[in-house]
Amino acid sequence: MDDKKYKFFGQNRELQKLYKWLNYELPGGILFLASIMHDVAFYIFFILVIIFSPFMGSILFSQKKIGWIVSFIAISLGSITCYIAISVDTTMGETLLRMSIMATFLLYFFCLKVSLPSMID
Repeated sequence: MDDKKYKFFGQNRELQKLYKWLNYELPGGILFLASIMHDVAFYIFFILVIIFSPFMGSILFSQKKIGWIVSFIAISLGSITCYIAISVDTTMGETLLRMSIMATFLLYFFCLKVSLPSMID
């Protein structure tokens, strides 16, 4: 990644690291394989969310962005509750439920990525 496009953050290294991680793009081949093996991709996605959450949470906590932390906890608990509570009998229904949960997390990460530059005073 080119560091020149991250210069607007100045000396705030924590937010710069978070911004770089949120802007990471996967190659098209990996995305194609993930679309074929969506069951495996679902579990890998949530393992990555579990690994990334403490890093993101510590940065947001150090920056006193409590609203973002509360939103992430609400999305996490809501997604877990929906996954446990909704009983789906078909494979297609299960896939749609999983994809909607993934879309919720991706929407949160996208909104965080978009609003990160304005968090700098």
